[in-house]
Amino acid sequence: MFRVIRNGAGDLKKIKLSSIILFLFTFFLTIQGASAAEFYFPKGKGEVPAKAKEFAENHFKKIVVDTIQQDNPSYYYLTDNTEDIRFGDLLPTYSMTREFKKSTDDIKEAHKGLIQANEWISVVYQEGKPVNVIGTYRNEENKYEFSTFGYGKSLAENLVGLKPSPDTKIFDEMPRNAWYLYQNGKVSGLNDSAKKILPAAVNVIQFRKDIIERYKDAKPILDANGNDSSVGGGGGGDTSKDLDNDKALSPVVLYGSIILLAALAATAFVIIRKRRNKSSDII
Repeated sequence: MFRVIRNGAGDLKKIKLSSIILFLFTFFLTIQGASAAEFYFPKGKGEVPAKAKEFAENHFKKIVVDTIQQDNPSYYYLTDNTEDIRFGDLLPTYSMTREFKKSTDDIKEAHKGLIQANEWISVVYQEGKPVNVIGTYRNEENKYEFSTFGYGKSLAENLVGLKPSPDTKIFDEMPRNAWYLYQNGKVSGLNDSAKKILPAAVNVIQFRKDIIERYKDAKPILDANGNDSSVGGGGGGDTSKDLDNDKALSPVVLYGSIILLAALAATAFVIIRKRRNKSSDII
């Protein structure tokens, strides 16, 4: 039996230090998991992945039925009818890039500032009527999960009849809870909030000028990947990946991991050095 005598408090401190370092390393990995799902797809062309459709087919109804049974269905514009529920086509969503919201450069190419986002949404129908919107997204493990249920009835009503198309882009202005549709060079409001801001369709160039003016003093809110999540948009640059590509480590995780590994190495060095300099009893 091997037992180290003396320095019991020191060993306890070292154990605590190692535990803290391990916790911090796990924390950084958790940050990576949370942030990895926030990617945008600049090269996306409005495709709807087969696995997103599969998730919707297998899980959307259960999510809605559980909501009806466990919550007040009227909050979601639903009744207690759990039988007559169906869903519309999955539709890709888009985001405004940082350049779209800030710069007037290349204003004639304004529509290119709307990039595909990591969410696909669908209209929820109950008793044949559009009542709300539900969505799915791809997580950091490339699996599809439930994103949101409850974007509202007015959005659901205006999404009816829309089909996935590279020429049709659905995007939001997050601070205003406003959803818009870009189509044929024009932007129109899709829900009540957007229609109050934009009573009639306008050219996308004019819409962009309005957005720039509205948020000229706003500071960007950057996620770990450099994407600007303010105003419902992204566009941090080439940090985003395509739909079929693996994602790279974010800067937070990369540098955090380097620091933590260095701390682990330094701790190990100190422990070994102290053990060499102190006597121990071996039984």
